[in-house]
Amino acid sequence: MSLGVRVPPAFALEELDRPERVSESLRARGVRLDADEVVLLARLLGRAPAWAEAVLFGILWSEHCSYKSTRHLLRRLPTRAPQVVLGPGEDAGVVSLPAPSADQVLVLAHESHNHPSQVLPVEGAATGVGGIVRDVACMGATVVGVLDSLRFGDPASGIHVRDVIRGVVEGVAGYGNPLGVPNLGGDTVFDAGYDRNVLVNVMAVGLAPADGVLRSRVPAGDEAWVFVLVGKPTDSSGFGGAAFASDALKGDDDRGAVQLPDPFLKRVLSVANEAAFARLRERGVRAGFKDLGAGGVACATSELAAAGGRGARIHLDRAHRVARPLAAEVLLCAETQERFCWVVPESFAAELCDLYQREFAIGSVYPGAAATIIGEVTDDGRFTVDWSGDVLVDCDVTAITAGREVRRPSRVRVPEAPGEPDGTAPAAPLAARVEWLLERLEVCPREYLTRHYDGEVQGRARLRAGEADASVIRAGAVGAGGGSAVSLAFASGGHPRWCAADPQAGARHAVAEAARKVAAVGAVPWALTDCLNYGDALDPAVMGDLEAGIDGLAAAAEALGGLAATGAPLPFVSGNVSLYNVSDGVSIPPSPIVMCAGVIDADVPPVPMALTRAGDVLVRVGAAPVTLTGSAFLRATAGSAASGGAPPPLDLEREAALHAFAVASARERRAAAAHAVGDGGTLVAIVEMLRAGPAEPGLGVDVRVPGGEPVDMTLFSECPAIVFAVPADRAGAFAEDARLQGLDAAAWGEVTGGGRFVVAAGAETASWDAGTVRAMGGRVLERIWNEELDS
Repeated sequence: MSLGVRVPPAFALEELDRPERVSESLRARGVRLDADEVVLLARLLGRAPAWAEAVLFGILWSEHCSYKSTRHLLRRLPTRAPQVVLGPGEDAGVVSLPAPSADQVLVLAHESHNHPSQVLPVEGAATGVGGIVRDVACMGATVVGVLDSLRFGDPASGIHVRDVIRGVVEGVAGYGNPLGVPNLGGDTVFDAGYDRNVLVNVMAVGLAPADGVLRSRVPAGDEAWVFVLVGKPTDSSGFGGAAFASDALKGDDDRGAVQLPDPFLKRVLSVANEAAFARLRERGVRAGFKDLGAGGVACATSELAAAGGRGARIHLDRAHRVARPLAAEVLLCAETQERFCWVVPESFAAELCDLYQREFAIGSVYPGAAATIIGEVTDDGRFTVDWSGDVLVDCDVTAITAGREVRRPSRVRVPEAPGEPDGTAPAAPLAARVEWLLERLEVCPREYLTRHYDGEVQGRARLRAGEADASVIRAGAVGAGGGSAVSLAFASGGHPRWCAADPQAGARHAVAEAARKVAAVGAVPWALTDCLNYGDALDPAVMGDLEAGIDGLAAAAEALGGLAATGAPLPFVSGNVSLYNVSDGVSIPPSPIVMCAGVIDADVPPVPMALTRAGDVLVRVGAAPVTLTGSAFLRATAGSAASGGAPPPLDLEREAALHAFAVASARERRAAAAHAVGDGGTLVAIVEMLRAGPAEPGLGVDVRVPGGEPVDMTLFSECPAIVFAVPADRAGAFAEDARLQGLDAAAWGEVTGGGRFVVAAGAETASWDAGTVRAMGGRVLERIWNEELDS
């Protein structure tokens, strides 16, 4: 098929002797193709591209879609293990579950929506949630939870940073809550490195029948297959969003590239999708299914076809769209939200359209929403698009989906040396140091933000965000007759200041932190997802940091998978790369963010973090607190966010032993509570365990800090560890068992009934009413939210 005569080329072939000029001209018109890509595209086509082809390849060869700078590096991550059903390559990863839940699989996805959330915080964050939910749903899964890892700027930097904070939180809540999917937590970090480039990483988890997973491809077979577009009418929102996410932010002119959410339509579509899944399974009808995200119709249909080894012919006139005129390339590539693409047998297509349009009446939920047959699968391996009698696109489908691979220059930098305080003399009394740290933004409670989210919907929760290191949900059916099932735990990790100081070590810590949190509740670390958030890919230092980060993730994953499968790594099954998080030439800190999913045996109760019982002894297990390097306390006392940022040592063999010890402790019901040491060190961890418990007047804590090291180092070190609350008569044996496994273990005091929080450290003692300690730092985020910065 040749291009119609009425379709002009995007440039003349004779211009290829100056591809840089062609690239600049295309960029001025909104198409981002590098000079070498201009030449490559003309060579692949055997002619100059039509305008729609230039637009399509500019989007689908973008960093966001093609991973052209990182695909070869991502191969270093371990992705295979016995529990992996589908690893990276589909819209979401899939892992098996053990008995008695072996009839289900767990579906996991991880995405970023950074650029849109900086430009339009509410819409950007909301559509980030919407996109990741679609990624999980299109695997045939019921979405049972979302998480968010947020990296905000310093609220003191200005009102714009605070507006972004409020907008992102509102966007996450405003989409997830009406959608009916619980928010399972995540984490939130504040740092000046994100003042102009917020990070919004969103994760979604779902459950599907083990024999009912859908694939993002045309099924094998000789049937006549057609493409069915479902959802909102296509409009211009989000047009060029993938290319926009693959470049530095420019300002207000980027707002048109941000998609617009509609969670209420999405809710109806979710129910309709599940009805379609059930009908397909009952009838034994094979199908492919894909979310329409980056690249819109062009991306979804070409990827479905290429993955199945087929071609596609798309009739763009048939696509339902808004009433106002749209350019053909907009209709082809816009990222309009709340849309899916099915590939089904032609004999089933009318029934599928009827399900959406008549049974679920999606057109009455959103004007113009529909289900429409827009094309058919071909055997020629070509991707062709016609519009008003012209052929807009005609190319080999693999030219689109194979993408580009670019080896960017990289430069490895010397990691920052660990910092330690000058001398050991305290600058203020112990009580003042503790109060000062607890009121700091780095360690203050996040509840004022997370209370905006609904964590109760669906009724699966066993431990909610803030009740434990990881959120825990039931995998089985909810309600009567649900039967016995495993529980699932989810937590995230990633420390930008540690990664800024030492990109490889910081990435190792990100994996270890997420897995440690999961193990603390009693779950076996089962699978990982990641998002690699970095700056300008054209900067060799950024690419060096990225390579080091990937190597760090791989090393930790290789070392920490033994609990799920002996000798196997902890596999990465889904992920995302977000580059060009840069403004005015300044990139964000290297920010790999990791989610770990864990599995708890059906008969094992998950372990909360709350202290609830007087007489329990607090036992700290893990690496000994022998350094302050990388701690919030050291960074604050040094007066610079970068000073002393290098992470504490991480012994991966000891870390694996700590995870095994925590999981065994839960199975044997030896601990009433457990909490991983994080920002602020062991003392802050104990305070957080007190806060998580019931506000009973009589409950308190007597902290007796083990001697042998400087007080501040012992109290505030962030060396990897978990604090357990165990019955007094078992505490000695508990600590000894930990030591036999090569772990440091020491008693740090006990839970009391005296209503006081007492810290005895060396020659110093400080005491407060327990309620006072609970309240410390509680209004920090509320004051920021309400612009009460000086209060």
